[in-house]
Amino acid sequence: AKPISGTLKNGNAVYANTSGYVQHVNLEPLQKLAEEHELRIQLNCLPGKYVHNNYSIASFSADKEVDHDEIKKEINEAVILGDTRLFDEDPRFGLISLSEIASRALSPGINDPGTAIQIISSQQRLFFLWDNTSEEDDEDAIKYDRIEVPNISMVDFFDDVFRPIARDGAGNIEVMLRLQKAFTAIETINHGDIRENAMRCSKDAYNRAKQAITFQNDLDTLTRNCLFKNG
Repeated sequence: AKPISGTLKNGNAVYANTSGYVQHVNLEPLQKLAEEHELRIQLNCLPGKYVHNNYSIASFSADKEVDHDEIKKEINEAVILGDTRLFDEDPRFGLISLSEIASRALSPGINDPGTAIQIISSQQRLFFLWDNTSEEDDEDAIKYDRIEVPNISMVDFFDDVFRPIARDGAGNIEVMLRLQKAFTAIETINHGDIRENAMRCSKDAYNRAKQAITFQNDLDTLTRNCLFKNG
């Protein structure tokens, strides 16, 4: 589909008919609906979004007279809601699950920084794989030309991935060093949003460590390896 490029003229809001997580969006029937009734449909949610009855999941505009209630009903049927998030079409959920494993490993009862370090390495690899996939995509191959969808928020991705580890591992020099090395590596990806957020998260993680690490030599070592300080 197309990325959102502004507010629809004379748009009609479509509200969710229940509360739940967006698990899947059926673009094929939405495109067919839009072609049949000469509509432009703008989605306001992606898989993983939690919506409720007063949340506008989409809006549409029509070039001719249409049955608004029927259009809203069919759009709602195309946006599948459920009680839980699913991995299939929700990449943020996968990254959150990895971060939760790292946070659990860093809890005082488990105290397993090695697992957290492994998770950081996995997350770093995923950002590079994502970048490789983006390079292979054909940006001109828009199949659903009457549908607009929101862009994925890179801020949300970085916060999901790195904030819990930076918070729970702030006092562990080995974890914080690995985190800064991951930011340094990710910052080399030729993607403006990724580079900007790598620098932002490096700064946040360093500031957390400054408050938690009391041994000056450890803090000096972290400073020398910090993207925020050396980028």
